[in-house]
Amino acid sequence: MKKIIYGKNWNLTYIADQGEYKGVRYFISAGGFHPCAYVMCDKSFVESHRNDWGGLDGIDVHGGVTWCGDVSRLRTHPEGYEGICFGWDYGHFNDWAGYLSDEENMMSLNKKWTTEEIICECRSAIDQYLEMMDE
Repeated sequence: MKKIIYGKNWNLTYIADQGEYKGVRYFISAGGFHPCAYVMCDKSFVESHRNDWGGLDGIDVHGGVTWCGDVSRLRTHPEGYEGICFGWDYGHFNDWAGYLSDEENMMSLNKKWTTEEIICECRSAIDQYLEMMDE
């Protein structure tokens, strides 16, 4: 597990954490403007729960699921991760933004997310995903 670093360059992204919870793999990408989290899933799950704007319905995470697709399309992903995943980001209103100055972020009371907080949300997303798969 690595600390979340907020940067000003997407080319400096790295894997802050990767793991498995209840048999489902996840990972956290950081180093760009804001961190992002991803959960590996079945293609059929994405096909049956995708909404009109490219996210997923039914998974309650920060800002909602905003990305679904093949993990190989992502700028940064762990070695050996293959297949379909869904993801969300921490770049919303009141989230710390790497493209803003520290002063601007502090004046807006923007939140810096920790790796531990995002891991908890990954686990919650996996719980929701597994529950939906059982239905």
